[in-house]
Amino acid sequence: ILLGPEQTSFLYPTDDDELCSPITDIDNVDLEQFPLFEQARPIRLTLNPGETLYNPNGFWHTASMDEVSLTVITATWHSANWKTFCRTYRQRGKTRGARKALVLAYLTAAGSLLNLRDHLVQPSEARS
Repeated sequence: ILLGPEQTSFLYPTDDDELCSPITDIDNVDLEQFPLFEQARPIRLTLNPGETLYNPNGFWHTASMDEVSLTVITATWHSANWKTFCRTYRQRGKTRGARKALVLAYLTAAGSLLNLRDHLVQPSEARS
């Protein structure tokens, strides 16, 4: 089940983590507690063996399995979504104190280099 980023307000992102929703069962939402969810328009799909789903950055998603399943997930970070990655690390990262500050400084520098590369290199060259 996917919901586009324009539907974020219908999912009530938490104050602690803007990438999480307190709605735990999308098929049985308490509309008294979450009235805006009634406006949400989820995209429902079924993946069959061997199929792949590309979930664009910013899309909300949840899944259920009808039987035992093996799922492989990869995340690709680049200049277009690097700020989101850094914000997620800031909110969820397990490191604390000076170590976390150093990691965030490194991530900020790496993001600047990605941005510079993306502006200097043609898209076909960046993939090679």
